[in-house]
Amino acid sequence: MTASRRISLGACALALSLLLAAIATARALASDEAGANIRRSPGDSAAFTLAGSNGYSLYFKSEKGMLSIVASRRRPAQPTISPTGKLVPANPGSSSESTYVTRGVSHDPSTISADLGKLGSVSLTFQPSGEKKATWVNLGSKSEKCIGATKIVRRLGSFVGSVSFRGENGYTEAAALSVPGTVGTSPFRNCTTLHPHGAGASAASRAAAPEAEAFLSVPGKTSLLAARDSGGAHFFALSSELLEPDLTVLRTATAAGRRGLFSFHLDGSRATVNPPAPFSGTATYRDPRGGPPRWTGDLSVEFPGFVQPLTGAGMLKPDLRLFR
Repeated sequence: MTASRRISLGACALALSLLLAAIATARALASDEAGANIRRSPGDSAAFTLAGSNGYSLYFKSEKGMLSIVASRRRPAQPTISPTGKLVPANPGSSSESTYVTRGVSHDPSTISADLGKLGSVSLTFQPSGEKKATWVNLGSKSEKCIGATKIVRRLGSFVGSVSFRGENGYTEAAALSVPGTVGTSPFRNCTTLHPHGAGASAASRAAAPEAEAFLSVPGKTSLLAARDSGGAHFFALSSELLEPDLTVLRTATAAGRRGLFSFHLDGSRATVNPPAPFSGTATYRDPRGGPPRWTGDLSVEFPGFVQPLTGAGMLKPDLRLFR
């Protein structure tokens, strides 16, 4: 196996899931030109967190005419900003969350106004307290082409007005007339992390490749991605749905565990996945000679508000790939 093929399949699966989510968002919410503008410059953003019912937190971000709301019971799988201006890194562990995205909000992050249809509404104006929080970002582990500010300056204060949110099936609800938050330099990044298996990697690290790796993708309305490498087994589920004419929800779930949770035959004829929470159940891939691949079992994933089956109707032809 070449060095490039030895890059962690867990990282590849995560990159693919984020790519699919980005494609769904771009198609539903923004033109190619708007997406390019976001990539060119981080600009300014607004951020605040609203406590919801049933243990959920709602992370609001307004940036360049786009409002996103992440609903999660844990720290989100994407970076956020605390009400004190602290940069909070992404949750590297298991998670299940929904991200709601709408366009058409003001490009001025100090004013947020959006009609979320059945899910609620936002009409807020930022009132600064006079305090600021500055954070220097070390990009030493990133590629040279990384685009993003190295100094993040956030103005502290409160968003005043009204905000309400009700998730699908009522899984969480929240409302407020004032909520602490920040406005300032966006921590947005468009860059990649330098990987130890890339150019310049030591012979010892290159020799540490596992005997076999596997990547299983099961496309459908809700897609499943599974990967196994030397670090263990990694599982990702993602789907997108248009809830309102200008409101899309991206649902994602991630989990990781020991290698045995994703077992397979070395000839590629069979594989079984048994991922931990937020997944439940088991599914088996079979590729008999002379017949189409089959995907059976009782595997499901718990997204905010409902449980989604990952076998049966709606799942398309599975694809298993082995790397040695």
